[in-house]
Amino acid sequence: MTEDECQAVLADKAYDAAHIRDKCRARGIAPVIPFRSCTFAGRQLGYDKELFRLRHLVENLFFRLKHCPAVATRYDKTIRNYKAMVHLACAVLWLKLR
Repeated sequence: MTEDECQAVLADKAYDAAHIRDKCRARGIAPVIPFRSCTFAGRQLGYDKELFRLRHLVENLFFRLKHCPAVATRYDKTIRNYKAMVHLACAVLWLKLR
């Protein structure tokens, strides 16, 4: 995916800064960043909470992948074998969820 295809930036509260939001909007990208509690603008503007929940799902996937020792420590020497292990671990996680 190139920069031109990006539709939204999903980030956590640590990236709540006006200059980050301004750069995203200047490129036509929607910033989906929750506001910190000390930010006054956050009480008025808000953000897309449904889209932010998808970010949480992706983070949970990475958390679960790190429980697979071969993925977490990268035992494989080649990128091809490591990529195959990641695909296999994702398939196992998908089957457990079904």
